[in-house]
Amino acid sequence: MINSDSFPILTILSVIIVLAFLAFGVLAFIFWLLMLIDCAKRNFGENQESEKIVWILIVIFTNWLGAILYYFIIKRPSKIMFKQAQEQVDLKN
Repeated sequence: MINSDSFPILTILSVIIVLAFLAFGVLAFIFWLLMLIDCAKRNFGENQESEKIVWILIVIFTNWLGAILYYFIIKRPSKIMFKQAQEQVDLKN
């Protein structure tokens, strides 16, 4: 029978794997929470409150998958557009 006393490396590997999954879970939760907060604070424009509600529901009910979708569809493109607008303003000055 295999036990952890005869194979201490198995115990060490088990602890490392558990800690890695725990760290991933914590990071995924933090990312999900940040995307949810960003979605709640974001101004989607006039008459776009329904879009905000839909995105909040998507992020809440699909967890980290919805947070990833929100990041790539809403948050990241707005960052890119902001940088491009800043560059255009800098070029004019």
